[in-house]
Amino acid sequence: MLTVVEGQTIGKMVFGLRVIGRNGGLVSIGASFVSVLHTMISLGLFGVGVLWMFINKKGCTWYDRLSDNRVVPT
Repeated sequence: MLTVVEGQTIGKMVFGLRVIGRNGGLVSIGASFVSVLHTMISLGLFGVGVLWMFINKKGCTWYDRLSDNRVVPT
């Protein structure tokens, strides 16, 4: 819910990051739900979808791409 309301989780606040939606604004509840669902699936697959951020040029994880969100510096 912090991502929907503030655009940041506590961890993202610490590292100076923010999640934005496809329109550049806050993430919708639906996109946040999709992201959480795909995060759980990704972690169940030994974190491959999360580790993808180190391979992807934009630093996107699988769940960022599927939910059409982006993590940007604040």
